[in-house]
Amino acid sequence: MIFKDGYLNDLDTLHQLPLEVLEDSILRIYEDKYLSLDTKADLLGDYLYFQKHILDRHFTYAEKNLQRISEMNNLLEIQTTEAIHKAWRIYQDELIEKTAHPNIYRNVSISPQLFVPNDLYNMIPEKVLTEKEERIWHVLCSCDNPKYRSNDILTDCGFFLTSTNIKYDLNMIIRKVVYGCEGNEKPTLHIPADTRSAFPVISVQSPVSIQCCWQS
Repeated sequence: MIFKDGYLNDLDTLHQLPLEVLEDSILRIYEDKYLSLDTKADLLGDYLYFQKHILDRHFTYAEKNLQRISEMNNLLEIQTTEAIHKAWRIYQDELIEKTAHPNIYRNVSISPQLFVPNDLYNMIPEKVLTEKEERIWHVLCSCDNPKYRSNDILTDCGFFLTSTNIKYDLNMIIRKVVYGCEGNEKPTLHIPADTRSAFPVISVQSPVSIQCCWQS
């Protein structure tokens, strides 16, 4: 078996571990103050992957779960559209600034991001978690979780660049990012596979974040 800094890191063995053992290990890794940031991120990425794999295997398409998927779809549709609109408003402000000060303006790229708050369940009084479930939730929403730091909910086509002369069409971008539509395709919305069991579906608004990066 292969170990990394005292933790099992043999992928062939990890996928055979029961859920309880995986989650106990996830908590120990997360709370280990002696691990480097890179090692912790690598280990958490592997352990959370196999934890999610087990949760996926136990997922059943019962009426209640289908309702949760529908809630997730609706939430993603609302929040993604809001994020794109917010990025668009910032982009328009940046273009005005660029026109007003062309000699000193520094180009930026603007991209919308979606995050799930690590205290989400505190907002829902009827949702009762065990202490262990709350701790796992905090790991999932931690910056140490590489999947949380670089989520794949929003695609690259949601970026706005002030350095180009492209005339962005806001409606076309929303159709592309939210519904995956090209041209006159009919919109369809489905839950991203990576969010099905990693984040339980709650019908509340997720925070919207906008990332602005200087362009070299």
